[in-house]
Amino acid sequence: ARNSMSWTPLMCGVKNRAGWQVLDVILTQENIEKIMFDTDENGKNILQLTLEEECYDPPSTLSILKFLPKLVTKPDFSGALPIETACIRGLQQEIIMAIALLDLPIDLDANDEITRNREEFGGSWWYLNCECD
Repeated sequence: ARNSMSWTPLMCGVKNRAGWQVLDVILTQENIEKIMFDTDENGKNILQLTLEEECYDPPSTLSILKFLPKLVTKPDFSGALPIETACIRGLQQEIIMAIALLDLPIDLDANDEITRNREEFGGSWWYLNCECD
């Protein structure tokens, strides 16, 4: 379901700064998987939106990370990862740390080397170690 501006309920919640409680309710609804990774008219998903100045709300960002940790691996339309946006904007250390921990390239709970590597993860660590000033 999208509104007249082609926003999903999640995007509306973020763009209207509805708060983490509203996002939590939306994120726990049935069939939400269909819209979790949708993007807005500028190609940004809900995590990328909540990291921007006009929509920034730390509790909402943490709520999104709690329900959709894989969003930390998704770059925006320009190729910037969420960690890059958070660092460039100088967001709270808690937000940067949460993104980095969710993007660990290894699964700390895995019992063997084969399942320990998380192929699609680790971009945040590369950025922090090689690109970030």
